[in-house]
Amino acid sequence: MKKFILSLILTLFTFFSIAQGLEYARARTFNVGHRDFSTNEIVWNGNTNECNILIKITDTKVTIFSKTQQEYYVVGKLAEIDNTVQYRMQDANGTSCNFYMGESELPGVLFMIVEYSDYAWMYFVVPEE
Repeated sequence: MKKFILSLILTLFTFFSIAQGLEYARARTFNVGHRDFSTNEIVWNGNTNECNILIKITDTKVTIFSKTQQEYYVVGKLAEIDNTVQYRMQDANGTSCNFYMGESELPGVLFMIVEYSDYAWMYFVVPEE
């Protein structure tokens, strides 16, 4: 029963959190990457960094409370593919970026990616009440 409830919460969190009400997540690790312009893919540096970062998700904004508060405003939903949702966002400076959220390979852990044209970072998060 516990597994079913967790699965249901994760599914709802993954697919509907930005569109519906207020949700929180806690990042425990993150990774950074840069764009390889020859392949147009993000290359992750392979180093997982520990962190303790609160992330607040509403229907119009994602706020990341790291050393500096980062705000990303929802411009529109781009796609929903293979348990991952993709959004076009705009940061507090007006720069466009992409935001991805979906299920990671770790049970009960989601990934959140903020991707700019030349670099990105990925948080591994768990829903927080």
